[in-house]
Amino acid sequence: MNICYLIGNGFDLNLRLKTSYKDFYQHYLKLESTKPSITQFKKNISSNLTKWSDLESEFGQYTSRIKSTEEADEIHGDIVDSLADYLGDVEKNFAPVESSLEEFIDHLFQPESQLSAVDSSNLKRFYTECGNAHRNYTIVSFNYTQTIEKILGLEQIKNANSNLNIKKSYGNTVHSLTNLLHVHGTIERHMVFGVDNIEQLANSSFVNDIDQANQLIKPRCNQVMRHGIALDCERALKSSHLICIFGSSVGETDKKWWKLVADKLREGKSRLIIFERNTNFNLRRSHLQDRLRTDILKKFFEPEEIDKIEEYVYISFNSNMFKLTAT
Repeated sequence: MNICYLIGNGFDLNLRLKTSYKDFYQHYLKLESTKPSITQFKKNISSNLTKWSDLESEFGQYTSRIKSTEEADEIHGDIVDSLADYLGDVEKNFAPVESSLEEFIDHLFQPESQLSAVDSSNLKRFYTECGNAHRNYTIVSFNYTQTIEKILGLEQIKNANSNLNIKKSYGNTVHSLTNLLHVHGTIERHMVFGVDNIEQLANSSFVNDIDQANQLIKPRCNQVMRHGIALDCERALKSSHLICIFGSSVGETDKKWWKLVADKLREGKSRLIIFERNTNFNLRRSHLQDRLRTDILKKFFEPEEIDKIEEYVYISFNSNMFKLTAT
């Protein structure tokens, strides 16, 4: 049985790291800029954005004000370099405690423990249908940071960690973490920042500008870098029996990946767990969670599909998933 985790910035936020867009925004505005194009961009980005995908979307819209390739290169390069430097400083200060590894592995290998009683029972029944002997795990990280590598104690830090063979048995089932892949690169190399497709770029002249399209459209940027990691991530998703999404806003600028998830679910042979952090979720009125579920499912499926698909999707609101001991 193959299980694929898609992990976003919520993982680092759970570690109490200052990796939110707002944290970076406050830092970014304080940096001096000698180039007018960057100064103007900083004046226009909003402090009201909450997610990284919002910043990418806003940058896509801002391209309508960019007048040249050189200006686009300046702004994009400044964002990437400033973000890498900022996250690098944050990551340096992260030192996981000894118990973090065992906690992380237990959460990773037992996602059903964070589900409601009914959903957990249904998922366990699905496990039995797939065969309980062995479960193979791949983590696809959307983060530039390598906090998971630190928790796992990996000495050689790289964008694609394969053949990890980190194992643990529960009962008669052997669980193995095999791959840890950074689909958008890391702060050291292959950083990808931009939008999902050409329609998300407001500057119409970039449609026919191969250089800018390859820089600003994330799937194309991954393709021209020729490292093959995005293809490995696709293969992991397409071969998965269970997909778990944690710490992601499921934003428009990663639409390609949410479409792949939806296509996999439409086959009817896989299951999806979404770990959702939602401040509007009220345990006193948890009967209203069905409305929140529908809103989430609409990010993946057309409204007319939801009734058929929802039995394959388990959503866990505000769980303790990956809440590790304080560092």
